[in-house]
Amino acid sequence: MTAVVADLRRTVAALHGELTRNGLVAWTSGEHLGARAGQELIVIKPSGVGYDELTAESMVVVDLHGHRRRGRALAVQ
Repeated sequence: MTAVVADLRRTVAALHGELTRNGLVAWTSGEHLGARAGQELIVIKPSGVGYDELTAESMVVVDLHGHRRRGRALAVQ
């Protein structure tokens, strides 16, 4: 994993914390933030994980086709 992706995982996790601190989300639903890492990868919040449980390591990295590259499997809905 590149340093850029590691930084983005930390940033995306921290920004989700700001959503809860500002009363914009509750439980596991509401707004979701993501970040594009270069031309090929996207860092996103894992499905079904509470905002207070998020860490940089829990952020999911997918490619532009939705294939998981790092992190837990996403729930299919």
